[in-house]
Amino acid sequence: PAGTVLFSSRASIGKVGIATVPLTTNQGFANFIPEAEIQTRYLAWCLSFHANQIADLAGSTTFKEVTKRTLRSFRIPVPPLPEQRRIVDLLDQADLLRRLSAEADAKADCIVSALMMRVLGNPFTWEPGPHCQPLAGFVRPVSGATPSKKTGRFWAKDMPWVTPKDMKRDFLPDSQIHVSQAALDETNLKVVERGNVLIVVRGMILARDVPVAINLCPVTINQDMKALIPKTKKVTGSYVWAVLRLAKERMRELVRTAGHGTRKLDTPDLMRFSIPQPHAELLKQVESIVEHHRLVLKRRQERKRLIDRLFAVVLGKAFDGSLTSAWRETHLNELLQEMEHQASGDDS
Repeated sequence: PAGTVLFSSRASIGKVGIATVPLTTNQGFANFIPEAEIQTRYLAWCLSFHANQIADLAGSTTFKEVTKRTLRSFRIPVPPLPEQRRIVDLLDQADLLRRLSAEADAKADCIVSALMMRVLGNPFTWEPGPHCQPLAGFVRPVSGATPSKKTGRFWAKDMPWVTPKDMKRDFLPDSQIHVSQAALDETNLKVVERGNVLIVVRGMILARDVPVAINLCPVTINQDMKALIPKTKKVTGSYVWAVLRLAKERMRELVRTAGHGTRKLDTPDLMRFSIPQPHAELLKQVESIVEHHRLVLKRRQERKRLIDRLFAVVLGKAFDGSLTSAWRETHLNELLQEMEHQASGDDS
């Protein structure tokens, strides 16, 4: 029924939702119909908070699952209903700040794209001619590789090794995995100096996006990536990144399907892609937009880190007994003022 708390009990254990209409689910869920003594949103927040603890109770088989017997025996705090409602109210307000912050970030990204389109034009009008030239005239592609996973000394913290999993940001200060100096010395890995463009050329992500990023430090890349290195002073890494980021939708038309079903962006097709011929004033305008975007992103990331940390503290206190009626009455105004201050930031 509506009001049931949905909890994913298989692979990706711990996803929580609330049914707003009557529905059915498959076998990957454990669904909780709240009794009279527990409020629906309180139960949802409580399960979300304890999701990692519950996931730790999953069996050790290849396909992890938390059994309903295990869930039935899992203990949660159940304060009186009035206090549950007060806790939910506070958590909902804290969560609203996170959602408003995310919405503001999405709008800011749209503004960046609009600014770049104003100075570069619509990518769907970029055709070969005096004003647009193939990418090959401006950059040279550099391929990546994967050192042997069996050679342990190839994997250390010496140098970032970028893969498509890292390509979720416009500017990359690091990567999830690193390689050693030995890997650089003994394999065909190439170092990509800071300030160049990285682009994903193989993987299922290409079915919906063509990720591009600027590396903020020297990196290496794997074979699903290309680095685009300016070969003329007419362009910079920032300019190439800006035109490719703006032209993602059009570049998706270049994506093909490999024999085994994955997506690929062939280098010859990429190098034939036409981009606006830069001139001094255009280059200056684009560089200014990109640098402003980088600085704003840095402030946004710091703001997000502070809001997330504050939310984690509030969530923890909600279920460790700290948010009693007396505690909430004493500290609510102070806490909300601090949350509003952190959310406003410099780029509100």
